[in-house]
Amino acid sequence: MQLTRSTFYWLWFLIFGVASALATFMQTNHLGSEDWLLLGAGLLGVVIGPKSCAPALVKPYDIAIGVTFFVVGILGIFRAFDFTLTHAPSFIPTMLMTPTKFLGLSLLLHPAVLHTALGFLSLRYGIKNATTSSSLELSSKNG
Repeated sequence: MQLTRSTFYWLWFLIFGVASALATFMQTNHLGSEDWLLLGAGLLGVVIGPKSCAPALVKPYDIAIGVTFFVVGILGIFRAFDFTLTHAPSFIPTMLMTPTKFLGLSLLLHPAVLHTALGFLSLRYGIKNATTSSSLELSSKNG
């Protein structure tokens, strides 16, 4: 079964965005940065689609989201094996980097694996985007 781009972002938005945010809100009565990022990234992925009003933004969006989530996921996986690659210099605000978060996304192992998978699939859609290839076929008939 092939997962289309729009289905991927709908599932991202509904499962990792809405369902996760509702569960977090019911437990803590507030949403964290990761909840907002997953909600926003999934919703923007749905809104910025090949058939939307901004088809030129599809490929850059998929690549930007893919790189961001993939890199944060890989950093989290390395962190699980005690490879700390995120020593925060004093000029970087703690809002961007803490020992367990990078750019607002968790560096703990299970969320990091999830971020890596989401980032990989987004990159795959960005690199293999159907809107960038031509659907024009030419016939070469002699005579």
